[in-house]
Amino acid sequence: MIEILLAIFIFSLLVLAMSGIYIAFSKAQNRAQASQKLLNDSQYVLEIMAREIRSNAIYSFDPSNNGTCDSILDSNNTDCIILVHEDETLVAFSRDELYSGRLYYITPTDCTLDDTTCTWGLDTTYTRLLSGGLNNIIVNKLKFIITPSTDPYTVDRTYTPVNQHPVVTIVMETEYVGSKDEEKVKYTLQTSVSSRIYRR
Repeated sequence: MIEILLAIFIFSLLVLAMSGIYIAFSKAQNRAQASQKLLNDSQYVLEIMAREIRSNAIYSFDPSNNGTCDSILDSNNTDCIILVHEDETLVAFSRDELYSGRLYYITPTDCTLDDTTCTWGLDTTYTRLLSGGLNNIIVNKLKFIITPSTDPYTVDRTYTPVNQHPVVTIVMETEYVGSKDEEKVKYTLQTSVSSRIYRR
């Protein structure tokens, strides 16, 4: 009887140890998968933004004051960059505060560089790039730091142009919002992009 009880005790210890190892391994695997998905999707979106900035002109050289985002988009889009395509249509990348850090690629219909009455409301088409409902990823922070902070291609004779080619630094913090605690991971990514558009 003692030997049977001892065997059961040892077996129970082994089961507990194996269960602990399995649970720890499972949590580590879930975290690694969430981390990899977060990194892959974030890098993909960062590359989309970098490609658009590289290929198009910058609409406003001082988006950090949010005035451009508020006036052209709306008050929820506090972090944005607006670009001008070759055909003078406008597009934007924007983080929406109202909807838990969704990241949009906005392509308004019939919006051009000289259209001051253009609205980005009902006539706006957009693509969600990152959001909790789309891929379990939200954007906690998005900043576009443009150097120089004023248009170097200005034709205003009262202003001395800055002889510096525009460079945009993108800083983005993303977070995976999985259902399990071990899946809650964050990344901060940063890259600098030089626009290929030269107007002088």
